[in-house]
Amino acid sequence: MYAQENQIGWGNAGSLSDAIDTGDFISAEHKLYFFSYRLIRQMGSITELNREYDRVFTMSLRNGKSYRVGMIMEYEPTADSIRTFWDQFGPIDIAWNINPNGSPTQQAINAGLELGCEVVKWEELKQLMRSS
Repeated sequence: MYAQENQIGWGNAGSLSDAIDTGDFISAEHKLYFFSYRLIRQMGSITELNREYDRVFTMSLRNGKSYRVGMIMEYEPTADSIRTFWDQFGPIDIAWNINPNGSPTQQAINAGLELGCEVVKWEELKQLMRSS
């Protein structure tokens, strides 16, 4: 109830249960997204970071630009996975494919462009943050 009333998004019952057990709703994270979110938190070019859901956050950069980022776990995201994510979590500026072993399909990249977002891997996202 606390998470719902305070508009805190959770990916599954396990993450919510961990937060309840520890009493720490602010820093509890879904295990699938923990490492990627930690990478983002360590970037010095980010001036503000707000997590909206276990896999969606907004980051503000030193240059004043702000991006809403969705973390996509699929091995090789497809156009359908990008569109489904968009439908479920709302518009994003960047769809970040966090699975280190795969890459987004060209159809996923095209679907992102049609929706108005970039579909990227870590190196591309890191470059975007560093160039700001």
